[in-house]
Amino acid sequence: MMRLHLSRGWAVVAGALLLTGCADWPRSASPRLDAQFGQALSEAKRQQSLPPTAPLSPEAAAAGAGLPTATETGSGLQAQQHGRPAPPAFSSAR
Repeated sequence: MMRLHLSRGWAVVAGALLLTGCADWPRSASPRLDAQFGQALSEAKRQQSLPPTAPLSPEAAAAGAGLPTATETGSGLQAQQHGRPAPPAFSSAR
């Protein structure tokens, strides 16, 4: 008897949850905030990127302006062409 009572309770809860999906909820309680949704992210992305036509300062141009160094480029090309070396073999001799 108790088992039937619990399953009926869960059926009522599940039915109530299904019916809330059909309810006509208000779209938003804060339309002013909804109009600004995503502006903070867009502004942060805008502040972190430079337009391609932006002039470089002399200090940035002298420092390479974020370009990889010759060592970074050379090691990357070598790893791509020849692969990485195999790790040393494990020896269990003591």
